[in-house]
Amino acid sequence: MKKIILFLSFGFFLTSCVESVIMGSVAGGIVATREKSIKHTLKDAQIAVKIDAKLISTGLLLPKNSVKVMVNEGRVLLTGSIADVKRGGEVYELAWNTKSVVEVIDEVKIDQGSYRIKDFTSYFTDLFLVTKIKSKLFFNKDVTAADFKITSSYGNVYVLGTVKSRSEMDEALRVISNSRGVKKVINHAILHDDSRRRL
Repeated sequence: MKKIILFLSFGFFLTSCVESVIMGSVAGGIVATREKSIKHTLKDAQIAVKIDAKLISTGLLLPKNSVKVMVNEGRVLLTGSIADVKRGGEVYELAWNTKSVVEVIDEVKIDQGSYRIKDFTSYFTDLFLVTKIKSKLFFNKDVTAADFKITSSYGNVYVLGTVKSRSEMDEALRVISNSRGVKKVINHAILHDDSRRRL
């Protein structure tokens, strides 16, 4: 049982950080066309790793506390769920108390139910859904896929990023909304001239 928990914890850790790490390490050409620099992309990856490390050390990154972290230009999006209502604010505080964080968006849900098989299957369903959406955005000529970071929790798709134009934003959201399996789209992406950008 301990091995299973360790494996799942590691899986959640990788999923929350992987987008930032990939962007910083193997997609240099794509990063150059984004609304932010490689330097800030790497800083976002560092922030995500630090927050994940805190969540692991405090027991908030386990199957029953499946918190996901995405970072864009210091803006942190927290999604997923935790079982203990008393620790709901703890995730938010951990993120805020991380160096270089400029905003924390808390979308973590409280789920006091016990861990169920459907939670395990939902993890892979969400992973498949995100992969499908990213593929659609990548092949859409009206969208710069690298401008968007996407995660999903039980079919609810969360969007983060910095976008060049309103038309690009609208097209990306249209693609995401029309993707099979998407129950709801929660958009936290901003335009390049938004006052919340602190580069």
